[in-house]
Amino acid sequence: MRRVLPRGPFGWGVLLFSIALGLRLFDLFGRNKFDVWGQCEVERAAVTLARTGMMGDAFGPGTGPTAHVPPMYTLLLAGVHLLFGVASHNAIVAQRVLSAIAAALGIALLPLLARRAKLSLGVGVLAGFLMALSPCYFFVEYYGKQETVYSALLGMLLFLTWLRLRDAGWQGRGDVLLFAFLTGLACLLAPQLLALVGLAFFSELWPVCLSPTRQRGTHADPRWRVGLSSPIVRAGLITTAVSVVMLAPWVWRNWHALGGFVPLRSNFGLECTIGNNPVANGWTFAGSTTDSASTAWPHPYSNPREKARLREVGELVYMREKSAEAKAWIREHPGDFVRLTATRAWLFWFTPDWIWSKALSAVPFRVAFTAGLTLLAFVGLILLFRQRHSERWPLLIVLIAPSLIYLVTHVNPRYRYINLWTTALLASHTIAWAWTSLTTRRSEAHIDLTRSLSTSWRLPRPDAARAEHCPPVSCESPPSCSRD
Repeated sequence: MRRVLPRGPFGWGVLLFSIALGLRLFDLFGRNKFDVWGQCEVERAAVTLARTGMMGDAFGPGTGPTAHVPPMYTLLLAGVHLLFGVASHNAIVAQRVLSAIAAALGIALLPLLARRAKLSLGVGVLAGFLMALSPCYFFVEYYGKQETVYSALLGMLLFLTWLRLRDAGWQGRGDVLLFAFLTGLACLLAPQLLALVGLAFFSELWPVCLSPTRQRGTHADPRWRVGLSSPIVRAGLITTAVSVVMLAPWVWRNWHALGGFVPLRSNFGLECTIGNNPVANGWTFAGSTTDSASTAWPHPYSNPREKARLREVGELVYMREKSAEAKAWIREHPGDFVRLTATRAWLFWFTPDWIWSKALSAVPFRVAFTAGLTLLAFVGLILLFRQRHSERWPLLIVLIAPSLIYLVTHVNPRYRYINLWTTALLASHTIAWAWTSLTTRRSEAHIDLTRSLSTSWRLPRPDAARAEHCPPVSCESPPSCSRD
């Protein structure tokens, strides 16, 4: 049987990739999901870019240049539409197949990630099968309407590179440059991952800064030095420099196209307003008359009044107005903001049924899957801290960091996908620990029972029985007992 099963992370990764991609393509083509075409902001901006060369009209025709969308994924989609035909059926097929491939690649990385995180290979394999076989997030994994799947894959690569740097004492020049490059990609694709990068450097530096035995620039272990002699500090400076260089063209474009400084994306003020207002309840579509965008939803994507205001003043001014509106409401309602933040945390981690789209089937199963993984993952974290596992802090950071931005804005079930892989890893660690504990106890109980039975039912040996009736035999005299 062992000869049939794959060996090592690579073999298991190939198997998981094949299963994950096969299931998603089977569902995609079998159910003809290509006919579902409702352009979101990213798709609108990508189609406009492919047609006119301007990244704009994300909220509809005439809304002008935009920095609301992630530039990296918008460029990718625009390239797909240029290659296969703008807004054509072939472009939709390519978009969704590419998204399914990216999702399968992420699932295939789980055995390697488990090994790097010093968890067992079995934990990574189990997490991979949980992700590969679950249909709960197919609508995210193969639609490719947003950058969600690619953001999750980028988060995996960042975490993997961080673990490599930790193992090498932050000395690997290639890994430092790779980490810096991936951070630059995060700026252009998934800014919520910057919290992971920042907390990664903080977690590496704070033990050094708090250590009473550190020596400035002279400690034998370079990781425990402070200042420019520290490889961690140098890695942070390199990461910052590379990220700034990668962001520079985007910042320059925004300055000329929008008329102001936009380093990442322009939409934070709008998202804060959507999540912090008198009718907000933590869900993305609070205030909408449907379970998705509607004309009642206060967003320029679908609300005519908001769209007209955006056309009138331009995107940058509009977003600044929304930012001021959100800040004012939070200052006037601090208690409501705290309550909403707690509600958003609950919605993000446990995704109750009322925030899922009614168009999706088997919503109770999706809720149970996500909530069950979350509970098991939290138990897994507790186990790692009780065991004082060497990678407990990185695993905590990579689980929590991507969720932080949504705690102050709003929550949609697809947002959960960005750290679902971490949840699956930690949940699998809990399952493996429970299975090991159960089998170990059964084995110990079986051994104890066997010993007890062998002691209770042990028959005396013939020699011992004879010894009870015969006196000791002297070498000088023949035996005096009968041998009958």
